[in-house]
Amino acid sequence: MTILNIIQVITAVLLMTAILLQSRGTGLGAAFGGEGNVYRTKRGLEKSLFRVTIVLAVIFLGTALGNTLLKTSNGITNPAVVPDTIPLETPTVAPTPQSTPAEIPEIKPSPKTPTSAGTPAAPTPKNP
Repeated sequence: MTILNIIQVITAVLLMTAILLQSRGTGLGAAFGGEGNVYRTKRGLEKSLFRVTIVLAVIFLGTALGNTLLKTSNGITNPAVVPDTIPLETPTVAPTPQSTPAEIPEIKPSPKTPTSAGTPAAPTPKNP
């Protein structure tokens, strides 16, 4: 991990904490008869926490943009992002042989001459 990644993770955790520590206000409570204070002044710790949240959000945005710009300038792209052009790879396939029927050698019958045992003689092979 680079130092920029570490800063981004730490800033993200601090930003979440700062957001969760802020008071919620009335929300929809005013619509159902709750307290309807629309505007109130932030004072003390609440004001400081609000400003720290803004600073942390700006730092987080800056580190995120910095990470993106550094990775694309180094030629490294994020694998989660689909590239603009997808290289098409043609698979290398061995050519299939043409299926032709095998030549069947012609066998000529030899003259059947009886042997001493009374069985016909075996055919004589032809030399090419």
